[in-house]
Parts: sequence; structure tokens; C-alpha cells
Amino acid sequence: MTVEPLRRRAHVVGAAPAAPPPPAPARPLGGAPWGRLRDVAAGGREVARRARRGVRTVRVKVLLAVVLTAAAGTAMEGTVSHVVQVDAAERRMDASLHQEVEQLRTLARTGVDPATGAGFTSVDQLLRATVSGHVAEEGETRLAVLDGVPAYRPAGPRPVELEEEPAVMRVARSLRADSPAALRTVPSSAGDLRLAAVPVTLPGSSQLGVLVVTQSVDVQLRGVREGSRTFATVALGVLLLVALVGWGVTGHLLRPLQRLRATTQAVGADALTGRTAARSPVRGDDDVADLARSFNGMLDRLEEAFTTQRQFLQDAGHELRTPLTIIRGHLEVMDPAAADDVRETRDLVLDEVERVSRLVDDLSVLASARRPDFLAPRTVDAGRLLEETFEKALALGRRRWLVDARPEVLLRADPQRLAQALLQLASNAVSFTDPGDVVALGGAVRGGALELWVRDCGPGVAPEDAGRIFERFGRSRAGRAGEGSGLGLAIVSSIAEAHGGRVRLSSRPGAGATFTLVLPLDPGVDAPVGGEAR
Repeated sequence: MTVEPLRRRAHVVGAAPAAPPPPAPARPLGGAPWGRLRDVAAGGREVARRARRGVRTVRVKVLLAVVLTAAAGTAMEGTVSHVVQVDAAERRMDASLHQEVEQLRTLARTGVDPATGAGFTSVDQLLRATVSGHVAEEGETRLAVLDGVPAYRPAGPRPVELEEEPAVMRVARSLRADSPAALRTVPSSAGDLRLAAVPVTLPGSSQLGVLVVTQSVDVQLRGVREGSRTFATVALGVLLLVALVGWGVTGHLLRPLQRLRATTQAVGADALTGRTAARSPVRGDDDVADLARSFNGMLDRLEEAFTTQRQFLQDAGHELRTPLTIIRGHLEVMDPAAADDVRETRDLVLDEVERVSRLVDDLSVLASARRPDFLAPRTVDAGRLLEETFEKALALGRRRWLVDARPEVLLRADPQRLAQALLQLASNAVSFTDPGDVVALGGAVRGGALELWVRDCGPGVAPEDAGRIFERFGRSRAGRAGEGSGLGLAIVSSIAEAHGGRVRLSSRPGAGATFTLVLPLDPGVDAPVGGEAR
């Protein structure tokens, strides 16, 4: 490497730049159409309101939380990685500069030029050999300062003219013969420089030399910064991918909530009936799908409650119209002055009121049969229940009452509802038989179920009436006019279904009928008498 000696050069001061032209005066606004501006402002407020509503959606909030968390983690990772790499690059620069300093000190101690083998006679000669015998790396340059004056620099292009940098010269001129080597970062016109300056002296020489070696921080950190930019670009792409995938995934997961919202907005007393058939099936086993299933179950219960209420009102309006018409008709034609007429009308009205009371009670039972508190289950001895019901049934009429069989089993059931059902069947049997006819109660365990039956020897049930008599106000053609409300067997069927069972009819016209409550037994709860019910 050749060495270019430095000469004093005058600084050239350029002409001052021309002053920028003054800014143009502001032009006042002319007559603006204020009505149009108000419309634009109103439209802007509407757009802003919709934008705020869109930002408040669960989908956007979840997506923002995911993306922001991923962005924060990525930014933290990138920052830590950048700091670590910058620190490693700075350590490499310092190690390289320390190596340069040690080489110069070794050369000064030996006092021998490695190129010629001759000894150095002056500090000037030592500095010249040091500058000329070095191959600079990219971004690296040197400057030899002799007695505070720049003396030598490498020939050829240099990243920065060190002799023209005030910060570099201040460091070089501040060193004394006994000063330690200076290692610091200084600013320059080409960016920050990592600088090492070491004083140089020789025995017998009064000259003080300083060798300045610098490395460009920008050049040394170029690879780190390019890596950071690449990382930022890749991270931005990953965040965009996360946002796109998250948007799709959250939309898929929250689709049941969107259907819930649409269903909720459409729900009404008249819309419940058509909701079940029109809804889309809920798929998956996550929490949102469970919420959708629970919500659909709630709507099913609401639909059932509305249906029961509507049926109750229809039945009450239909069945109460006749007794009320009878009461009103007799009251209108009653002669208040005739005691016998008043007495007869009073008895008839009381009879109709009693009929209305029984009808309302029966309708109330049917309306509450679907409620979860319709039953009060407990452990029941089926045999004792049958005996107690038999004793109560004796008061229903003068019949030949029998017990066919006594069941020996414990079960989990509501004893009052079962007794109500058996007494209703016994009352029906009395209604369709004559005094002295046989009416029998019995029970047995068959096929894992408890069967409780009421048997009579009345006219029986025609096959075409077998299904209709269990409906509300359904009557058999063999029935006796004016007896019952037509709700008894519907109540019995509701009680059996509430226990998870059913009612079975066995009948032949002219040979009586047997109504049987078939109640399933739970092996983990029910047990034979003498065992232990769990």
C-alpha cells in the first residue's frame, strides 16, 4: 500500500444557499354550500358509527388480541435478536481494533521494520511503515498524526477523510506519550466510527506519534440491519397470514353465535314453532357449539311452554264456553220471585261451577305436566302404594273391588302422581260399570318394568277409539253422555310419560278393558322389597 503525505489545504466555504421564497398567502374560503357540508358530515358520522360497531364485534376483538399478541411477541423477538447481533458486531470491531493496537505496540517495542529488517530511527518512519504495510478491510481506514499534525494516510479511495473530521482529530491531539490507547465511538460525516487511537514513541526521539484506526459502524452493522429488515418483512408476512387464518378460524368458530343472534332477533311467540325445522345443525364439541346447543334447548323449552300455554287457553276457552252458556241462560230465564225456580237454578249453577272447577284443575295438571317440577320423586314401595290407592278407590262407587296382585319392589317415583293416575283409571272404570261389577287393581314386575293396572268388566273400548281416548277431550263412543271432562286419560298418559313410561290398553268390545301403567325400573336405583335402594 502506498502512503499519501498530507498537505495543508484551505477550507473552501461555499456560498450560502438562496433563501426560500415566502409562502403564498392563504386564500380564504369562498361561500361554501353549508347544506352539502352538513350532509357530508352526517354521512361521515354514520360511517364512523358503523366502523365502531364493526370494531366491537367478538370476531374483530379476538382477531385483534391474537394479532397484537403475535406482533408483540415477534417484535420482542426481533428486538432481542437485533440487540444481540449488534452487540456481537461491536465486540468483533473492538477485537479487531485491539489487535491493531497490540500489533503497533509490538512493532514499537521491537523497533525493527518487518519489511526491511532495519531498525526504526524515528517515529515518523514507524508511522509510515505502519500505515503503508496494512491492507484495510471494508469500511476501515487509518491516519498517522505526528506531533498533532496529520502525517500519513492510505492512498486510494477511503470511506472517510479522517483528517477532516473534528471529532477524530480531537481524540488524536488529546493523547500524550503516557496516555493509554483510546477506544470510543465518534461521529463523522460518513456516519458513526468506531475509533482506536494509540500514542507512539521511540527511545531517543522527541516526536509523539498517534496512530488512528477507524471502522465504519454502518458498514460493520450492514449485515445485521439487512437481517433485521428481512426478519421484519417475514414477520409482517407471518402476521398477515395469522390475520387471514385467524379471520377464517374465528368466523368458523363464531358462526353458531351469528346464528344465535339471527335466531334471537327472529324469536317471538309466533316464530318459535318454525325455528326448529329452519335452523342449521350445530357441529363440533367446543364451548361455542355447546352454547348453541344449550340455546337451542332453551328455545325448545320455550316453544313447548308456548305450545302448552296456547293449548291450555284454547282448551279452556272451548270447554268453558258450554257451562258458562248454561249458567247464563238459566240466570236469564230465572224468575227471581219464584222460590222453586231460584232453588233449581242455584243447584244447576253450583253443579256447573263444580264442573268448571274440575275442568280447570284437570287443565292445570296437563299444563304443568311438562314442567321439571311436575314430579317430586322419592323411594316408593309399590305394594304399599297399590294398597293405599285401593283403600281410596273403595269410596268411588259400590263395585266389587279386587286386588289381582301386589308388586314387591321399590322404585323412584312420585307417589302422589301415581296414586292420582290409578284413581283416575279407577274412576273411569266406575263410570263404565254398574254396581256390583268387578273392578280390580294390581301390579307386577315384568321385563324390567313395573306394571300397575286397573281392570274392569265394562263395555270395553272399540279399536277405532283406542288412540283417541288418550287425547284431550277424547271420548269413547261407549261412554255415558255428560260424564267426565274428557281429560282423565290424557292426565294419566302425561303422568306415565313424566315417569319415563307409557299407558297400555288391552280391551275387547263387550269384555271390559285393562289400563296398565308401564314404568321402567332403574337397576341402579330400584330394588326388590328387602333389598336396598341406592
